Amino acid sequence: MAHGAHVVDFYASVADLTQRACSYLAHALDEGAAVVIVATPAHLQAFGELLAARGVDLAAARAEGRLLSADAARTLSRFVVDGAIDEGRFEEVVGGLLRSAAAGGRRIAAYGEMVQLLWEQGEVGGALELETCWNRLAGSQPFSLYCAYRSESIDEHAEGREAIERLHDSLVDERASFGDSAERALSEFPCHRGAARAARHFALEVLRRWEMGARAEEVAVVVTELASNALRHAKSPFTVELARRDGRLRASVRDGSEQPPVVRELTNERYSGRGLVVVARLASDWGYDFLDGGKAVWAEFDYEVAADAVQVAPT
Repeated sequence: MAHGAHVVDFYASVADLTQRACSYLAHALDEGAAVVIVATPAHLQAFGELLAARGVDLAAARAEGRLLSADAARTLSRFVVDGAIDEGRFEEVVGGLLRSAAAGGRRIAAYGEMVQLLWEQGEVGGALELETCWNRLAGSQPFSLYCAYRSESIDEHAEGREAIERLHDSLVDERASFGDSAERALSEFPCHRGAARAARHFALEVLRRWEMGARAEEVAVVVTELASNALRHAKSPFTVELARRDGRLRASVRDGSEQPPVVRELTNERYSGRGLVVVARLASDWGYDFLDGGKAVWAEFDYEVAADAVQVAPT
């Protein structure tokens, strides 16, 4: 996200939402910005766990004033009076939180779920008014803002959805990301020491058919690392899936372990654990989703779509 952008995410899966939003927050922290999270207690916990898994020192970030969090319902109750939003109190409460985060001239990356709480309570007008308050606040205190609504609830009010979209700079719709129209290739592999090599060959063959060019080798390296991690840590059979759509490609490896992947700092004494470091360097983004009986670790890539490219679906 560009600094100052206001983005909305219509999500179907909480796991995918937290992964996407966490990527945004972790990137901001890496660049020295301050992060403000206003979310439900469950999501606050999930963000903390995901940020820690990505190597963020949460205690240090909080001590430096670069990581501030607040309960969405409690924060909302501080500026909603008799069922109506008091914009003065909103500026005092939320604006005060952002000004505290901006101490020393830091950029601000915010994430908020208060609008979704109003929407879920049937207060569609209140959610729209709150979005407008956020936009007005950005005129005096620049910040980036990532909002989220459940796609199931947002679809129940077509006019409200259109109004929400107009109040944001851009939209993330999980269902449109890699939906039914994406071209896909999938293969299953046994828990065998030669399976990672076989997964690499599978990826290269699919990418050759898809005419991925220079990016093919990078994607194949990532698939190999993810497959090796599945064998080494999950000790289970795994499934490799490649999906592409509109200049984006996702490679994912599903295994039978519910243990999240961990990025370890490389040292002279410990060479193992380099896989996710390689993945993070080659991919534009990566993450993981918990699934029934395991997880899927994924990596996404951008690539140029040739004007005369012929798409051949792999068998």
